[in-house]
Amino acid sequence: VDLIRAFVNSKLQKKRKGPRPQPEARFPVEVVSEEDNPSSKQQLIVFDASGRVDTCVQNSDLFHLVSECGVLCGLTSKRLKVWAVFDNDSDDRIRLFYHELVTTSDHDL
Repeated sequence: VDLIRAFVNSKLQKKRKGPRPQPEARFPVEVVSEEDNPSSKQQLIVFDASGRVDTCVQNSDLFHLVSECGVLCGLTSKRLKVWAVFDNDSDDRIRLFYHELVTTSDHDL
């Protein structure tokens, strides 16, 4: 996925206890599909353990990956952990890398 904005949500940051991502290091994010929405054009929720990243993205390739490889987290919604890194030019934009999925041994999210 090309760059997407990562919005800071102060309410979410208070609820999550994970470490804040380092500026140039990759970190895990969770991508969650909507409940009862089979459309590949749906908004996927993207967030990290610290609450620093809290945004949505629309990408059919990522949707199909979540649908095929994701784990059920509701009646029909699925989630998948992928790697992300903050853009070099801006700390409010991230790049998602879904060619290598995050395993449970890599990080807990």
